[in-house]
Amino acid sequence: MFERMAPLLLRYRWPILCAVTVLALLAAAGIPRLRFDFSPQSLFQGNDPEAEFAKAFNAQFEQEDAAFLIVMEALGPTDVLDRRLLTWQLQLASELNAMPELGRIDAISLIAAPRYGMSALFTGRTVEPAPVLREFPVTAVDEARMREFLALTPLAHAALVSDDLTAAQLTAFLLPEAGDFDTMAEMTARLEKLLAENPPPDGYRVSLSGLPAVRVDIVRNLKRDQALLTPLVAVVFTLLLFAIFRRVAFAVLPMAAVGVGLAWTMGLYGYTGQSFNIISNVLPVLLLVIGVSNCVHIVSRYGMEAVLAHGDREQAAEQTIRHTAAACLLAAGTTAIGFLSLVGGASAVLSAFGVQAAIGLLLLYLSAMLVLAPALAWVRPPGERQAERQAKRGQTDSLGDAAIEAIGYAASRHPYVALLLCGLLVAGSCWSARNLQVDTFVVETYDEDQPTLKLMRLVEEKLVGLSPMQISLTTDDPEAFFRNDTWRRLLQFEDRARAMPGVTLVRSYVDLGEAVYAGSRSEGPFPPATAAGEEALTKRIAWSRSLLPDLAETLHLSAFLTADQRSARVLLRLRDIGAQQTLLLAEKLQADLQKTFPPDGPIRYRITGEAYVKSLLLYRLIRNLLASLAAASVIIFFVIGLLFRSARVGLIAVLPNLTPLVATLGYMGLRDYPLNVSNVIVFSISLGIAVDDTIHFLARFREEIQAGHSRSEAIRLALHGSGRAIVLTSILIIAGISVLLLSEFLPTRRFAELVSITMLAALFGDLLLLPACLSLFWKDPPTDPAADNAPTDEHAKSPDQTD
Repeated sequence: MFERMAPLLLRYRWPILCAVTVLALLAAAGIPRLRFDFSPQSLFQGNDPEAEFAKAFNAQFEQEDAAFLIVMEALGPTDVLDRRLLTWQLQLASELNAMPELGRIDAISLIAAPRYGMSALFTGRTVEPAPVLREFPVTAVDEARMREFLALTPLAHAALVSDDLTAAQLTAFLLPEAGDFDTMAEMTARLEKLLAENPPPDGYRVSLSGLPAVRVDIVRNLKRDQALLTPLVAVVFTLLLFAIFRRVAFAVLPMAAVGVGLAWTMGLYGYTGQSFNIISNVLPVLLLVIGVSNCVHIVSRYGMEAVLAHGDREQAAEQTIRHTAAACLLAAGTTAIGFLSLVGGASAVLSAFGVQAAIGLLLLYLSAMLVLAPALAWVRPPGERQAERQAKRGQTDSLGDAAIEAIGYAASRHPYVALLLCGLLVAGSCWSARNLQVDTFVVETYDEDQPTLKLMRLVEEKLVGLSPMQISLTTDDPEAFFRNDTWRRLLQFEDRARAMPGVTLVRSYVDLGEAVYAGSRSEGPFPPATAAGEEALTKRIAWSRSLLPDLAETLHLSAFLTADQRSARVLLRLRDIGAQQTLLLAEKLQADLQKTFPPDGPIRYRITGEAYVKSLLLYRLIRNLLASLAAASVIIFFVIGLLFRSARVGLIAVLPNLTPLVATLGYMGLRDYPLNVSNVIVFSISLGIAVDDTIHFLARFREEIQAGHSRSEAIRLALHGSGRAIVLTSILIIAGISVLLLSEFLPTRRFAELVSITMLAALFGDLLLLPACLSLFWKDPPTDPAADNAPTDEHAKSPDQTD
């Protein structure tokens, strides 16, 4: 197929290039349709029972993460209960209530206390909610009343004001139908404008936070990253290509070919409504890096073929296409397999990223074959002038080429030394990685000094934690939740849960009942419910239960207890303690719940909530990704063996390409990086990229074997013909990926760092381990031994040169 393809590409180059240009322009028109999104939940979407239960549970009650937080900080001597700030809150809440996208608004200024109506004279039971703040602007009397009320019911309003009264928050919940990203972005802009137009009183600072606002902030930074990093990588590559090949044409043509492939890829995703997220944010740069590295192999081969063709550019271009088309296709295919291994991770984001990258790689291969390859003959081959100068001096190789060939050939002559070095590297890496832990954090996207993260830390430390963990309580008996033993046990459980590390808030329907009881009683003090006698507790529960229906809307009782009183929710807010500590906390809660609600009792329980489900699914996701990586490795090496028609070749390729992955694990151990999703996908991606150079080396080695050379001579000639291209592509990949170190996002920078380490280790594998493995495990064909040392003059004088 490739034999016939080469002359056709050259014969019809003008129609092909025109068609390619038109398609690229049409595709580019779809790029503005690309959407940017960041949904933490989508990373863990799938058919997992825990995820499905959490989704149903959130639909039954209230989704706690769909809320904007307006955070108020006291900067001077006055605290957040000062009447000036309370007045400002009331005015702001009035503006927020007029926004149709918002539902419930919570703030200390909106707190209502139970008050008896006229019917209380006859029944003694009917109450109505009355605002604690009764005048606008807030008076000194109202301020004093608010302080007294909060002191009487501290737990009921712990999420709204800090213990030291230096911070408070106003919570604005989005309606379920307003939960899409576009609405979130619009609401974030409107709230930012509202806060800018209505500054707080002197001595206070107000900021916008909450997961919707954070999500929008991440998308804004994603767009800034794309606008900066992709053009910067293109500039860096253009300069490097010019420095390598000393031709403007060979700086422009590869970039044009890759640009066409990227236009096709991004345009396709724009037309099909695909979204970019925190994971796929690196995709354009990644495709650019891989595409340029393949182009380097093509241009380098063209320089070599031009020497063999004695300056005949058409013949050199045709031979280049014939020799590189198959190898580049195999390289693209194996890299695509590495990306497609992410599809097995049961994550919507990772699956989409894997498919997007695999399609992009195939489109980049097409653009290289349809743009760069036909245009080669128009340009003077790289290295032509340098070859002429070297010929005059009697040289056949540059110093760099000679050094690369000498290193690899020495490894083939002393394979056991190379394998010993490999063994030491693997052993050291395994020792360094012995304490690696699977973990992730909610706010690991940013550095600690980033303003968004600082504000989230403030909310976490002084108000409530970022991540909700929830406990589902169900019963078949509607009276069960209001029995003395249940009420007391649940309050005791809450007290123990509040004392557990990482827990900032615990709340349930019993807390609302206790707040109602405290607010409706004029006498006091009274003992806590856990210390009350049976008769006193029975009256207390009955009193609270009788008042709750009249205050249900004010207290948002439906967020904690269903109307049929058969399902209840216990809400816990956690600090960002990481997935590992979250699961340990869940184990402690599970053990406590088992004692609190025995299996033979009327109440059933189940732990759920975003913090728990994400932590649990993280472990399962990483386990699936590692299994998919193992499967992809087997498939890649099987495909290599199949296409080279030798199982031995597939096995030989294993060690040079798996050793870099082990080395990267060791590096992660040295840097104390956890195994999270962003770090684990590095291995799938790096395996696909690293194996590309191995394929080009093996393709050249097979050509030399088929030409009748011995194993030793074929290794030397393969190093001579492809060693320099392998080094150059590794340098280009590292240089391009390193641009990602300028990203706003910590996971993106970690990704760039780990891929660069893997590529350095892969270079070691291709130049040392691969020649050593070929020397040990490849058997010479049964040919005349005298022919082993008789290479043609053309091969002896075919350096992969540049000018």
